[in-house]
Amino acid sequence: MVSAMAALDEMPRIHPETSEHWRAWLADNHGKAPGVWVITWRKAAGRPTSSYDEIVCGASAFGWVDSLPRALDDQRTMLYVSPRKPRSGWSQPNKERVQRLLAEQRIAPAGQAVLDAAMADGSWAKLDGVENLVVPPDLAAALDDVAGARANWDSFPRTAKRGIL
Repeated sequence: MVSAMAALDEMPRIHPETSEHWRAWLADNHGKAPGVWVITWRKAAGRPTSSYDEIVCGASAFGWVDSLPRALDDQRTMLYVSPRKPRSGWSQPNKERVQRLLAEQRIAPAGQAVLDAAMADGSWAKLDGVENLVVPPDLAAALDDVAGARANWDSFPRTAKRGIL
């Protein structure tokens, strides 16, 4: 049996020189590849490269999502990108990217299908409470039951609260 990390290591790799090259790869492979490592140059390498936002926007246009970043070597990094799983939650930054793609008419039919499914099954709004830091009633009660817990919670930065929620 192959471990999950070993399986990731076996995924194909692409080193797109431009966002157009990345989008062309997605157009050809979005329906058949289980995922891909997108390799980029580090800024210190002084080589042209696609930005994180360009990679994620390209992925979003085809219904894919980024997940795992990794160092490849001293000159390059890589980011694992794969088809979005059904019913997975959409983060606010990814929702904003998709809205921008829609406004620019750059979403591919495959991406539109994933978006339509997310709207239909509720996964588009699944993380809205987390993004808005809505504390569920059971956590609120626990914070109020333990001395100092509410003050401790209130002192956490927004990112820590989102991670907990």
